[in-house]
Amino acid sequence: MVEYEMTGNRPRSMPEREHAWPIYDIFDAAGGNRIFIGVVTEGHWQSFCKEFGLQEFLDDPSLHTTTDRIMARSRIIPRVAEVIKGWDVKDLSDKLDRLNICFSPINRPEDLLKDPHVLRPGGLVNNITADGKTFRVPALPIEWNGANIGEGLKVAALGADTIAVRAELETAEITSTAKAAGRRA
Repeated sequence: MVEYEMTGNRPRSMPEREHAWPIYDIFDAAGGNRIFIGVVTEGHWQSFCKEFGLQEFLDDPSLHTTTDRIMARSRIIPRVAEVIKGWDVKDLSDKLDRLNICFSPINRPEDLLKDPHVLRPGGLVNNITADGKTFRVPALPIEWNGANIGEGLKVAALGADTIAVRAELETAEITSTAKAAGRRA
């Protein structure tokens, strides 16, 4: 989010990787939207197949174990993709949430600047670039005594403390020089 907010560059989305579950993928949904779905337990598999009309998978003896299903991803994923592409992301999200199946609509980092979780009180804080321009960043998800840290962690502008630091160093140098001179006497 910060990269997009400051530069306008769109970072790359989640990369492809090896799979340890039968369904742990990003799918195209209706309206050009995308959604991540993770079917990671036996219960997920049973309810996902029943709720999305994939009884053929439950009836298939070659898909009895999770390992069997992982090995059959090449035929499972295209069929699941076919089903998912007809669903609206909001309706699909609601259904997956009811089934307690892992999911997440896929957003671009810049979309998160409009996300209700990010826009909650204290979710975004303002910061200032070295040239004085304001930009928004996600707040640290930390509370202290029940309060969000919020905007209390501002970094001073480059050089803002130079005079004070220099004066402190000069005082320390004078003090240490005086002490050293006193030891020689």
